[in-house]
Amino acid sequence: MKAKGWILAIAMGFAFTTSIHAQDPTWNQLQIKDPLTGKVVDRFSLDGVYLATPYGTSVQNQDTPKLVLMCSNGKLVKQYGLTRAFIQPTVISSSLSAKLDMVIDGGKKKTVSTDVDTTQDRVLSDDDTQRQYRIFELGNVLTDIVRGKTITMVVREDRGGSTSITSAAPRQILMEFRMPSLTPVLAICGADRVFRGITP
Repeated sequence: MKAKGWILAIAMGFAFTTSIHAQDPTWNQLQIKDPLTGKVVDRFSLDGVYLATPYGTSVQNQDTPKLVLMCSNGKLVKQYGLTRAFIQPTVISSSLSAKLDMVIDGGKKKTVSTDVDTTQDRVLSDDDTQRQYRIFELGNVLTDIVRGKTITMVVREDRGGSTSITSAAPRQILMEFRMPSLTPVLAICGADRVFRGITP
């Protein structure tokens, strides 16, 4: 019964289509220069919204989830999701294997594996307060994401296919992002093959 309950919760999450975005989305750009090497990295971040209260916390106390693209010399060097919510009962510093469920523009659900890491690196989070963030890799799905308009995703514990009725519901983070024009991103990162065929 419990297993059916959490499966239904995920299904209901993807059925949620009412927009709760307060304003039109935009890319926030930050240029980072390494003082030792002179290498320049452009960081583009996009704010999303939580569609459900993240486990063990209150949405009001959470920063908004973000999609982040980092580029150098015209190509992507890192792509990830950023959140202060978590899918574990305690915060750890090691990498966690997780699953990413994603629906783009109301289409078919796609599920891939991803890694969730804990970081306090201000280059990754654009936060000087040393707060802990969770980042999850988007390399397996970025080609799809940049071609969509509305991206709904769930990052959840990887239970290895287990559906035991004695198991507690898997902890998960349910988010939605609306994609703005890629024009500013293409101007800096457009040489990367991920954007092949996309025009401003």
